Amino acid sequence: MPMFVNLDICAMYKLVLSLALALCFAIPAAAENEVKPPKGATAVIITTAQTPDNAYIGIGQHLVSMGYSFKSSSDAMRIITTEFQEPNTKGVFNQRNPYSITASVMPGEAGAKIKIVGKYSDQDMSRALSSGFGTYIDAKTEPATYEGPGNNSPKITFKEMLEVAESYPDKTGIAFE
Repeated sequence: MPMFVNLDICAMYKLVLSLALALCFAIPAAAENEVKPPKGATAVIITTAQTPDNAYIGIGQHLVSMGYSFKSSSDAMRIITTEFQEPNTKGVFNQRNPYSITASVMPGEAGAKIKIVGKYSDQDMSRALSSGFGTYIDAKTEPATYEGPGNNSPKITFKEMLEVAESYPDKTGIAFE
């Protein structure tokens, strides 16, 4: 013979209400920690307590640790530009347009600011615009922006920039332009 647990209906309502309230408060807590760029953003700004010189060295080391190689760097201007590389995420129609990022370090209010901007190479469009003689025109580059639907090339590049900022070990904050 099956055994039934005799629960008081009031106790059961309390249990269900407690679980519902716990879920309601747990879900927004995860979303509060997520960094969400505003639509149309073109730059990610990292704030750090480091001096500008140390931030320049730090972002350089961080980029290398993430697998980037440098196209150019200027100690005097505190600017690093990476070589073009393929993004981790595939875009529309599985394209992977190569991208490059530039990190510029400047003095901040209490330390330094690192401004990250990006650009992507529109190789597929350049191939489509070939001269017809088996040669391709040079690929044009476009700035990264956080806008548009789904996984388009500007947004994919912006997400790669954001990944650099979010994983920077000495950040005290992230902002957008």
